[in-house]
Amino acid sequence: MYKDLDYLKDKNGNFYHVKGYYHPSDAVYVTKSFRVSLQGDYFHPSGIKYKKLKRDEIIQISQSQIAEIFKPEKSPVKSTLTGIWREIYDSFLELGIQEESIGIIGSALLGFPVTRDVDFAIYGMANVRKLKVGIESIRSKLALGKISQAHILYQRKKYSAWHNLANTNFEKTLLNKWSSLQVKPGLLTTIRFGFKDDEIPAEYKSIRFEDRLAKNADVTIEGKVLDEFYTNFCPRMFTIKTDDGQKITIWTHFWAYQACVKIGDKVRLVGKLVKPKTVVLSEKLHGIKIL
Repeated sequence: MYKDLDYLKDKNGNFYHVKGYYHPSDAVYVTKSFRVSLQGDYFHPSGIKYKKLKRDEIIQISQSQIAEIFKPEKSPVKSTLTGIWREIYDSFLELGIQEESIGIIGSALLGFPVTRDVDFAIYGMANVRKLKVGIESIRSKLALGKISQAHILYQRKKYSAWHNLANTNFEKTLLNKWSSLQVKPGLLTTIRFGFKDDEIPAEYKSIRFEDRLAKNADVTIEGKVLDEFYTNFCPRMFTIKTDDGQKITIWTHFWAYQACVKIGDKVRLVGKLVKPKTVVLSEKLHGIKIL
């Protein structure tokens, strides 16, 4: 019922962003998105003021506290897009991505006025592959850029509150985030990705976010990245091969690590060894450094 990229509203009016596809029977993994605040600078048509939260932190919300669920692929905003946002949307359609596989996430999905940007989601593994092949044609046609160095520095600073910069070089991992479209200086939209209901990989059942609570020791490992496709989804997943030939699977729910590595990257990772040959990055100390 609750899947990655959905948004929830609790009974107090606060909004949350769902993380991942498998949740406890009575709760949902989320990040805080917007909270009710008299000092907030986001004005909802309902008359409530909100503060936007930029935490790369996963918590649980009880299902009994959920008042409303928002599905990006069913957002009515899709039919009201204008300007560059309509052009980007139409570019997805031109690549053969179906309307029902395109969603709107973020503030626009929740009913806030579109005053600055629109955030898109694409569903389906085949559609992710279509976009990766065609994204340069979108950039060329619409005169858009890749993520700029200025925006990388901005995001590095933003994420520093929730990540240890000694163990992560965002100036390199963010360069791999291929689905970012730089609309203009200071305005970046990154396309996010979700699975269709019938294609969630079986491996996603094998790692639970609560495994981060295990009292296993943190480890530091190095290796070469063997695959990258599932870093586009959440949880992010990829495999490395260490110098002694071991294959280690890496998992993380962190928003910051979408498409963080590519095949052939040599990386140093700090994470929690939760089971043999499986390392989870879930704490502030953890990180990915491209060497």
